[in-house]
Amino acid sequence: MLVKKEKLAHFLEVKNLSKEKFAAILDVEVSEVEKMLNGEPVGLYTSRRFIRFFKAEVAQHYIDWETMNIKNPLEDKRK
Repeated sequence: MLVKKEKLAHFLEVKNLSKEKFAAILDVEVSEVEKMLNGEPVGLYTSRRFIRFFKAEVAQHYIDWETMNIKNPLEDKRK
């Protein structure tokens, strides 16, 4: 999974969360948070922890669907 690194960085800044604190919240290694902030892909475990933390409705807006060339499965079909 790839995340929108600028959006995640802004979230961490607004919530005053360090990479280390966010990693602890997600129960992942700090290197996994660094990967997200650098625009690098993370694996299934980190992806699941990320989505569970934000809940799918919010997480979908942090996931970089376009870069992964995947259609957002939660996108509102009424638009």
